[in-house]
Amino acid sequence: MRFRRPEILSNEELNTLYLTALELLENVGVQIQHDETVQLLKNNGCEMGAHRVVYFPEMLVKDSLTSLPRQVTLCGRDPKHDMRIGRGEHTYVGPQFPSFIIDHPNKTHRYMTLKDLEMAVEVSDYLKNIEWVMSFPAGPGVGYGVWDAYANYEVAVSNTTKHVCISGHQTANTVDPTLKLAAAVVGSEEELRKRPITSLAQCPTSPLIWGKNGCEVLQAAAKWSTPTLVACEDMMGAVSPVTIAGNLAQKIAEFLSTNVILQLWNRGTPVIFYPVPEGFDMRTGQVTFAGPAVFALQYAYGQIGRYLNVPTATIIASDSNVGDMQMAYENSYGFLSAMLAGLDLVTGVVQLEESRACMIEVLPLLDEMASAAHRIIEGIDVTPETLAVDIVKRVCDKIEEPSGLRSGFFISEKHTLQWYEREQRPRRDWAIDKNKREKWVRLGSKCYLDRAKELTGEIFEKHEVAPLSEGVRERMIEIRKAYGIKPESEA
Repeated sequence: MRFRRPEILSNEELNTLYLTALELLENVGVQIQHDETVQLLKNNGCEMGAHRVVYFPEMLVKDSLTSLPRQVTLCGRDPKHDMRIGRGEHTYVGPQFPSFIIDHPNKTHRYMTLKDLEMAVEVSDYLKNIEWVMSFPAGPGVGYGVWDAYANYEVAVSNTTKHVCISGHQTANTVDPTLKLAAAVVGSEEELRKRPITSLAQCPTSPLIWGKNGCEVLQAAAKWSTPTLVACEDMMGAVSPVTIAGNLAQKIAEFLSTNVILQLWNRGTPVIFYPVPEGFDMRTGQVTFAGPAVFALQYAYGQIGRYLNVPTATIIASDSNVGDMQMAYENSYGFLSAMLAGLDLVTGVVQLEESRACMIEVLPLLDEMASAAHRIIEGIDVTPETLAVDIVKRVCDKIEEPSGLRSGFFISEKHTLQWYEREQRPRRDWAIDKNKREKWVRLGSKCYLDRAKELTGEIFEKHEVAPLSEGVRERMIEIRKAYGIKPESEA
């Protein structure tokens, strides 16, 4: 039987959330801090109030929603990794690599380097249940260096044949060189529009604000018809209502207004609803990415995406500052909630410190979690073959003499060999330990993070990613020169 998605909202409640979002856009409006975008909206029927607040008429919002592609293929450098999203058939899992990396076992963090990113992406390329990657270029000295969006993309696309999303472009200046490299990889700009091996994620400022830089990034993305994830980061109780319903309505409004802007710049631009579940801890004054309300939000996101009939994504992160039981609880609970909710894309999970840092050692765990979640969603086949009555009879008919006791075992049956992997999904690596304690002690009494550190190092050393062609490598150099992008050592 196929798994049935849990529902946390009724159809009436979904309709109310949508109508409330339309009301916010028409009566509260969005502050737009970019002259060209303001003029574009005014030319298409929007009214402008004081302080650059633009009011979106309902008909424009609905018309823009009709031009948004309901299904999008996010392509990999290798077509076998293409992801067809928006059909509700599969949830694609991919890590996000943020500004900091946590060193195990030192429990300290530092800024991520390009070498760290290379390792993280290459390990992700190896793990079969990780299907895409996202990198967030934020850190000190944003510009032409390790944290520049182009530099991150160059490393990522060189070290995986899976889809790459770049999140958090600080300015539009990094969009063109990034996408020119993507075009070189697939062969041409026209081919990139057909096979988008790269997507962008950009977020408005809550509540209901689009800044100048963000608008310029949207304009640049639309020019390229680049699939754009609209990351709505409304912290409950800080920059949105503390109530879940109020937070959801505001997120929907921010997404719908962004879609209007993108469709007006270039009708048919693929847009993905990317609500980020964030709370605000009133005791510590910190942003929170995990907790009871956040887990409930994940279920709602899946339903809202299906209600709007748009591709939908989300992110999972832990608030822990180290790889510990808190991290395991928060990441696994949030991840399972998102997977069961039926979103198209799920990212994060390797992230800690309210999504600011990551641990490469968590990647094998993410791979295992994805395998387990997909197994739940596939459901249970109850058929004559899986009930295996004839196999049970044959095993039970084996009698030990002279005791007369049944002595059969299923481990020697062909049926067991035939169904073991499909039903049980065993691990092939040794990051997840299944040994008895005696053998575990002989192997060094290592915890998961110790084993995973060894495993990821081994993968990085031995795994070979299909290289980019010499022509693409030459194009990289041309792009760097054209845009004044210098290697990290020279930045």
